Amino acid sequence: DLISVITTDTATSVKLFAEPNNAVIRYNYDGGSWTSVTLSGGVYSLGGIPAGTGYTLNLEVVSGTAVLYGVESRGTNIGVVAHKLGATGSSLSQWVQKTNKLEWQSNLANLNPSLVVVFHGTNDQTSSESKSVFKSNVELIVSNILTVMPDSDILLVTPPENGRGLPVSMNEYAEAMREVSINKNISHLNLQTYFGLDYSEYGFG
Repeated sequence: DLISVITTDTATSVKLFAEPNNAVIRYNYDGGSWTSVTLSGGVYSLGGIPAGTGYTLNLEVVSGTAVLYGVESRGTNIGVVAHKLGATGSSLSQWVQKTNKLEWQSNLANLNPSLVVVFHGTNDQTSSESKSVFKSNVELIVSNILTVMPDSDILLVTPPENGRGLPVSMNEYAEAMREVSINKNISHLNLQTYFGLDYSEYGFG
């Protein structure tokens, strides 16, 4: 199938995000000559961007099953680009394994973020992860990020209490993240303050 991405903006860089499974795709701009790309990484720079304002990017699968996640077209305008790297139901212990892999670290470096936000707690609370284990996992994730992005700012975020009456309170996780932020000289945002001091102030009903 042919996929076309049309923009009216001037672009200085175009990146494709895709699942690394060695499928082969090809692309062109404005119907020009094709360039083939083997999807063996995760982030791919698509060179040959036409000069001037606007273009049509055509993508076509050559072989294999290509799983495409999106295209990022950056220009000269000032703004903010936000990428959400998440998976429903995932916990910190699972992300420790992900962020420790060279593939994940390489893709993070390719995204080149100026700020990385680590926002966890709810799923860890569901599995009754202790404060000490939670803290250890946060430290490992921060270390894995800093391995490839030593100059990137990192913000740890803790969600507020959710009224589910689970054995480990969100406040314990907030304390753990605060301790890590102090030790690693990074930032921590505890959302409890913005919701209320007690769940009864913002809970259902």
